[in-house]
Amino acid sequence: MKVSNFEEYILHSPKTVGKENKKWIDSALSFADKNLPVLEIGSGTGIDADYIESQDFTVHRTDIDDRFIAYQKEKGKNVQKLDILNDKIKEKYSLIFINAVLHHFNYEELGRCLKKIKTQASAIAFSLPNSYKVNIPEIEHELGLEKVYFQKTDMWCLYVFFNPQNGGDLVAP
Repeated sequence: MKVSNFEEYILHSPKTVGKENKKWIDSALSFADKNLPVLEIGSGTGIDADYIESQDFTVHRTDIDDRFIAYQKEKGKNVQKLDILNDKIKEKYSLIFINAVLHHFNYEELGRCLKKIKTQASAIAFSLPNSYKVNIPEIEHELGLEKVYFQKTDMWCLYVFFNPQNGGDLVAP
């Protein structure tokens, strides 16, 4: 999804990951294997990927918006273009991380996206605004995922799901 006023977005975006998001990201990373990369869908300004990399993980940064890709490349980051609804994901990842992206999709697109990525990782972490009406238990059941972490902030619901079919013996500490 394209940001209409890119300069304003960059100007008002946080420059580092906040305390609440660190807790959520750390929970997601507890299911990730450092021998496999993390796929971030919708990297935006790159602050989440920067934090994940600071925890000794390799991150494959992606975005659909060329302006975010250029913004991160100017900072020396490797970012690939990815349209999660239409492009194939060819690699396996220990974690697929999606922050502040899925609310741009309608319910059918959200389901398509989650079905596509569930086979590519042992854990999936995503956020949705509190106002986004979605039946998480239905999604959890339909996709065969296990919800292992949930946090509600003032504006967002933060989830981490574990995929037992792809997880092997991964167990959170």
